[in-house]
Amino acid sequence: MKLVINLPERNDRRKEIQKELSRIGWEATFLPAVKPADAGTFPSIGARGCFLSHLEALERAQRLDAREVFLLEDDLNFDLNFAARWPSIKSALDQREWSMFYPAPVEPTPDGLVEARPTTPIPCTHFVLVNGSAISTLVDRLHEILANRPMHVDGAYNTIRAELSSIRTFCHWPPLGYQRSSRSDITPGRFDRHRFSSQLLTLARRVKNRLRGP
Repeated sequence: MKLVINLPERNDRRKEIQKELSRIGWEATFLPAVKPADAGTFPSIGARGCFLSHLEALERAQRLDAREVFLLEDDLNFDLNFAARWPSIKSALDQREWSMFYPAPVEPTPDGLVEARPTTPIPCTHFVLVNGSAISTLVDRLHEILANRPMHVDGAYNTIRAELSSIRTFCHWPPLGYQRSSRSDITPGRFDRHRFSSQLLTLARRVKNRLRGP
């Protein structure tokens, strides 16, 4: 099961991630991201929405008894050679006992497919795989964190990993993707709040993305 988390009003991101999916021959279901009315006890509205969106995606996978779920955020770009690299890497992963897999970490790890230590934080959640055997555990723990200690969803995953050594997590380096440069709904910059400067930033981001990938 492949789920893309996307705010309905971010049609720009939907088009970009759809283009990426088509390029590598994948199909995915678009899950409308949660946009709360307020931040509550979270650092921001965006942080709360991202947390709730991941939780909703995992709950959907749980209801459907998914064998595994791909959680894709809509600012993900795949590596230029992703389609050629992915089959052998996924095959190697499936030969191990794994709970979570980060194919596109933003911080370097040893080369190849490696297991991350439970206490090693892994920032960002733009591309995460969860094994079906771990979905219920993550759902339960995310609900506990939501009720008692709200935080960014990447921090929540890291907290769960640190507390439960059974959540075996793997990463791959070099990364198989990266976050596309675009306006953030979680931490928008001050220039994004002004129409003219936002348009200039959009053009600059498009140039950056073209230089970085296909």
